[in-house]
Amino acid sequence: MLICWFGLAAFIYKTRLNSLSVKERKYWLILVFAYPVLETILKGSIYFDLIPYSYRPLNLIEHGLWAMSMGLVLYPLLKNSILKLNQIPAFLLVFGVVIVIGNLNELAEFVIRQLMNLTTTQLMDAYYTDTIIDLVVNLIGSGLGAFILTTQKKPDSLGNKEYSKLTIEN
Repeated sequence: MLICWFGLAAFIYKTRLNSLSVKERKYWLILVFAYPVLETILKGSIYFDLIPYSYRPLNLIEHGLWAMSMGLVLYPLLKNSILKLNQIPAFLLVFGVVIVIGNLNELAEFVIRQLMNLTTTQLMDAYYTDTIIDLVVNLIGSGLGAFILTTQKKPDSLGNKEYSKLTIEN
């Protein structure tokens, strides 16, 4: 998964990073490198059971963080559309893109487990339940990432006529 993360980041870095301000680039680069560190810590904690009985909460945090981070890392690709759209369509754009990526990932994991016969009937029940919960948490994380990106566009949406730009000033 981290190979895909860095592949996507490299593509965005080469093709779209110039669309960001200097501060936005700094925040984007911090996210690109900080997320894998957090992901590795969470996965390691789960795998080695560092905190007994913590699988479910850590797994929820992991998936929510992934979805939120994916929305934010895609920002350079979606920035022009976000700025042109009103807040709700912009939210739905970011939310939808991240949901599609997250759901494809979850469903691929589930199918791979089935095709490789890695599961017994009991494990299959557990994996199915885990997949459904992960899909729901992806919805929440995607919504949070989309909310972060799109509410900055028009922070004065409570009645003011002027709109601020999403760009963080240099």
